[in-house]
Amino acid sequence: MVRRLVFWLAIALSGSTYTALAQGTAAPGPTQPGTAANCNNWHMVKAGDGCDTIEKANGITHAQFLAWNPAVSQDCQVNFWGGYAYCVGVAAGATTTPRPTSTTTKVPSPPTSPPGPTFTSTPANCNAWHLVKAGDDCGTVAKLYGITVDQFLKYNPDVSKDCTTNFWLGNAYCVGLGPAISTTAVSTSPRTSTTATLTSSTSFNSTYSIEHPLTSWIISTSTIDNSTWPPTKTQAGQPSYCSEWHLVSPRDDCQTIAYRFKTWMTLADFFAWNPAVGTDCSGLYVNYYVCVGIQPRSILTVELPVASNLTLPPIATWTEPALPTLDPNFTPTPSHGPMPTNCANFYLARAGDTCDSIVSEIGGSSGSSVITRDQFLAWNPVLAGNCAGLWAGYYYCAGAYSPDALPPLPTVTTKPSPLPPGSAPQCVAWYKATVGDTCGDLALVFGTFSESDFRTWNPSVKGDCSGFEVGAWYCVAVPGTPTTRTTPVPTTLFPSETSTSSSASSTSRPPSSSNSVTTTTRFSSFSATMSEAAITTPQPIQPPMVKGCRRFYFVKPGDGCWQIATDAGISLDNFYSWNPAARPDCSSLWFNVYVCVGV
Repeated sequence: MVRRLVFWLAIALSGSTYTALAQGTAAPGPTQPGTAANCNNWHMVKAGDGCDTIEKANGITHAQFLAWNPAVSQDCQVNFWGGYAYCVGVAAGATTTPRPTSTTTKVPSPPTSPPGPTFTSTPANCNAWHLVKAGDDCGTVAKLYGITVDQFLKYNPDVSKDCTTNFWLGNAYCVGLGPAISTTAVSTSPRTSTTATLTSSTSFNSTYSIEHPLTSWIISTSTIDNSTWPPTKTQAGQPSYCSEWHLVSPRDDCQTIAYRFKTWMTLADFFAWNPAVGTDCSGLYVNYYVCVGIQPRSILTVELPVASNLTLPPIATWTEPALPTLDPNFTPTPSHGPMPTNCANFYLARAGDTCDSIVSEIGGSSGSSVITRDQFLAWNPVLAGNCAGLWAGYYYCAGAYSPDALPPLPTVTTKPSPLPPGSAPQCVAWYKATVGDTCGDLALVFGTFSESDFRTWNPSVKGDCSGFEVGAWYCVAVPGTPTTRTTPVPTTLFPSETSTSSSASSTSRPPSSSNSVTTTTRFSSFSATMSEAAITTPQPIQPPMVKGCRRFYFVKPGDGCWQIATDAGISLDNFYSWNPAARPDCSSLWFNVYVCVGV
């Protein structure tokens, strides 16, 4: 309103009459698409103009102005631009029709292939392209190539009708179509091919947006050529030495891609290898390949001595270490004082130990203690509640439980990070997976939820639990989950402590300088029953790995599956059976991890 008053005040003070800037049939400046072809009165928009001021000055209604200038929106906010000519009068007795495209303008020769990034729904048979530059809009581009705005929007269905959405500087847009083409969709197994015709129509049922990726996308025929490798549908700036590629799907974002390849790639690596994506992920395009792995950039040069009679050392062979002998009747000696008869876990005190340090060490790095200070003092009455009386080199009881009252696995109630994709947002407790855990075992050990509940809260583990990862935080409770077990303790996991046969679950062993905690019940990991001494699986590994593996090999760059199997004296079939992640041709074998070479 203030701008309008100032505008009319300026006219009054100047003593002039407000009229259209030009009369006649020729427009005095650029026009919007669809302007009345029989216009004979024009107004050149300048700063301060509005639809209402132009209409009042020329004695026309708002409906007439919009009819003669159909590109302008009802509220005069869209396609009403300074420096453009707008129709404010038509020839008497003539009908208002859209002004045809001028036949005198020379149409430039557009490139036949896209000179810049394109949107995924652009017709495959497009044979004419325009690279958007500063000052372009849908109307000027359409006029430049002798097509209508409606045709331009049909060729580029991602662009909104008002040309304000998905019309980007530096992107290529279709301005012409050739005959419909056929493409062959290639399948690797079985080797059959199908042919489909591509037209300018799109099968998307929602508007494409980088910030809000498609959640429902129907593709009747594959539009990606997988026969060429390395892929050609990539983005600018990706390294020439990229060795791993990922085809972006509608549900992808930068975070999920980085998490999927987290073993060797960080989010910073992803942005560095794909600079066109941008750190805000706005340049991540569906059906384009992004780099997710590169070749090593350093070369190790080894200069061997020159000798005519060089003798190589013999090939080193690996000898399996002797296994410790189990002692089911292990007695903690020396002990400071009497302990409960059902004590199943012992701690060998060291100089400087306190009750709090012992409780923390038994709890490990899980973030939650397995035992409490009060429990430790109760199991060791000789201390009389005073931890200052600990004796270094003496055993103390660190766990006295009956089979039906074992301590719960350690959990945390503060949301950890990172979490696997899809983790239940309403989760209130999390558990960090350890070696030997499975979906079914966790459901049995906790006893407060079913295996089906666990998979629902943690969809990343998949229906067969093949996606279970050691070290990942998994949801084990949601609002309403019982706080105490609702199912009896399974006897297959917790056999009677009085059993002394070789098939019992006892893992007691003589004192060791490298392990100050000796246990006869593995309540920290709740592994199944064992008939032999426990073998600790070294880390890291390439999951999944066969259970019960007893021999391991650390994979180095340059190693191959056949050579590893041959050196270990096993068949290649056994190697693949024990290390299924390396199938079928060893191309997916990781370096710097342990693999199984003996069970």
